[in-house]
Amino acid sequence: GVDLVLSGFLFLFVLALLTPMFRGIYTEHIGSIESEFIADARFIAENFPHTGWHPFWYLGFPFHLAYQPIVPFGLALLHMLFRVPISTLYRILVAIFYALGSVTTYFLAKELGKSRLSGFAAGLAVALLPSVGYLLGEVRLMGESFGLPPWRLLVATFFGEGPHIIGLAIVPLAILAAIRVFEKPTRGWWIVFVGSTLFVLLTSFTAFMPLVLFLVLAWLSSVVYGHVRRKSIYLLLGLLFAFLIGSFWYNVSFLRTSLAFAENYGGGLFTGVYANPGLLIFLGF
Repeated sequence: GVDLVLSGFLFLFVLALLTPMFRGIYTEHIGSIESEFIADARFIAENFPHTGWHPFWYLGFPFHLAYQPIVPFGLALLHMLFRVPISTLYRILVAIFYALGSVTTYFLAKELGKSRLSGFAAGLAVALLPSVGYLLGEVRLMGESFGLPPWRLLVATFFGEGPHIIGLAIVPLAILAAIRVFEKPTRGWWIVFVGSTLFVLLTSFTAFMPLVLFLVLAWLSSVVYGHVRRKSIYLLLGLLFAFLIGSFWYNVSFLRTSLAFAENYGGGLFTGVYANPGLLIFLGF
């Protein structure tokens, strides 16, 4: 009852702050890359099930190399079901998951702090306060030009990185599920742990990297109380199951291409921002 009221308030409060995201069809920020995800979803909707080859970019390439599948295929499915323009669906979906991030943060912080007050404060902080990423010089300079809003808001709007926002919204849920599995594993929490980890993996690798780091931190804080071997096996099994299920997309060709892509400029799995775990932790907030 109380958890539902508090988390529901957080969700609706953040949605109210994001009302500009529900207006219009396309972004006003020229540097935004949301058009890529909208175009991918449109390609799927117009050509499904024949989506193996994308003929319009780079003189043609295998479509599964474009991006992780959940956002473009999810948008295409919603468009085919409800006939709402894909660009509108994209903005709605990103706004909903942005608000959902405060809800999942509430439940994780409540678990860690053992109080609803700490959970509620954390949910509000994620929605309203400047991000710790602003301790980094280049990130701070970017934020100052917009009044130091939460970094996720810039990521969602100015940069148009919707999949990162969607993935980050589920990260606290995956961490909470892992903590519950470490303490007292049940079938339900195992499903949530593996399922939420898989969701993030198939949504945004940028969100998945800090998830792995925080899962390791959760494991370290848990093994202090004993059962090191058992909890280590649980962590490894959870990640292994997620990778095995997600291997239909993270196959050899996808991994090889991702590792080589934009090697000197970022954008590959372990280039640019991905090569700096400390930076990923900061940006995750």
